[in-house]
Parts: sequence; structure tokens; C-alpha cells
Amino acid sequence: MREAFVYNSAAQTAGRNSTLWICKDGELYSFSGKSIRGVVEVTGNSPVIKDTKGRPASIYRLKLAEGAVPCVLISSMHGRLWPDEGLEAARKRVERQFALEELSPESFVAAMMRDFPLTANRMGYGEEIPSAEDWERSNRIVARRKKLGTP
Repeated sequence: MREAFVYNSAAQTAGRNSTLWICKDGELYSFSGKSIRGVVEVTGNSPVIKDTKGRPASIYRLKLAEGAVPCVLISSMHGRLWPDEGLEAARKRVERQFALEELSPESFVAAMMRDFPLTANRMGYGEEIPSAEDWERSNRIVARRKKLGTP
């Protein structure tokens, strides 16, 4: 199994619905501590990366199945930005993650626009601003998934 370092916030890891979102080869994977596709282990706290309350983010060692190559990590509850986090803060936080992964900003933006266009637009990478209808649809999807208990 190959390894990659990812992170999630202390605020999220405290909740049972905490999820790490990883997109590789156009396919979205979710990890909640354990997964049939990989194993996540907490390896320590980051002195640099903080959550919205200023607490150190947890650092994870993610053991991926053979051939899995993570290209995008969205560290947010069910793929959404935290409501109390501004777009600029969200952008910087995710860019710091990509610095850890040693991925270029160009590959980050390209992967974001390809795999998470709505999130990318919300973070200011896209040319279009999400409409109120987009936001409402996204929130309905998240609410439905929570109700059904699916990621």
C-alpha cells in the first residue's frame, strides 16, 4: 500500500460524521477512520495548519490501495466549506494542504475545477459565482445524505 499525508481539523475529527474527501483519477473516496479502500491513522498535530477555532489540525497517514494516487483533498464536512470560514481562508487552507502534498498550484486548480466545480467556484477559482439555486441544491443534497446516513 502506498502512503500519502493528509489532514483534517480537530473540530471535524471530534464528530462522528467526520469525513476526509479524496479525489483520485476522477473518483471520490471518503474515509471516516476506516475504509475498505484504505486506512487512516492519526500521526500528530500540525503547528502550522489550524482549524477555524485556531486549534492544530490532525495529521493523518493515509495508506492507499495499490495504484491509488490522491490529487485533491477537500477537508470539509461533507464536502462543504465551514460556514464561519471565509472563501480566502478556505483557499489558503487548501493551498497549504497542497504544499504538504508537493502538488503545484496549477494541478490543484485544474483538479478542483474538474472534480469539484461548485466548491472551486465558491473558493474563488472559477469564473462563475454559484447561484442561490446552486447553494440550495447543494444544501438539499447534504441534508438528504445526512438523513439517509450516506456520505
